[in-house]
Amino acid sequence: MAIDMALVNTLERCADIEKAMAEMYEFFAALCPDQPELAGLFRKTAAEEINHEAQIRLAAKRFVPLIRDLKITAREVERHLTYVRDIMAKMRQDPPDCRRALEISLHCETIFCQFHLDTAATFKDKSCSSLFEAMMAADRQHVEMLQKSLAALPATCSDGHGGARPDDGRVLNRLS
Repeated sequence: MAIDMALVNTLERCADIEKAMAEMYEFFAALCPDQPELAGLFRKTAAEEINHEAQIRLAAKRFVPLIRDLKITAREVERHLTYVRDIMAKMRQDPPDCRRALEISLHCETIFCQFHLDTAATFKDKSCSSLFEAMMAADRQHVEMLQKSLAALPATCSDGHGGARPDDGRVLNRLS
């Protein structure tokens, strides 16, 4: 049986999204040295994204013949990979405060959950589906932790803007 290289390439790009998300969380952790719990949450979330990346790369190498259908297109994946890279470029130019970093994180988690294998792929074998369902459960947990952390932050952060940036909406709302 021939391996569907288009499917492999799409999965590899999904893994690249997870890697880019991990880099974003590491960047955010470095922005919050005066809030060790929040920095720790960002580092933990980055580690989970690296785990997701590894799971997707494993699927691309070992499970492609067991994937019946992919619910996302290569074009969608590329568009969203560009999106997260654009966010990172903007954040490097104008780093957000911790509150805004949490808001950006929650926004991205909402968008990118569709690229996890339990959502994006239909497997021929139910046991393969079960293998990837744990990834989504972990995401729900860290989304809840990000939400709780955001709720617990003071209304105004150290930059005096309460996390608001006058032009954040351009990049963040482009795909929403």
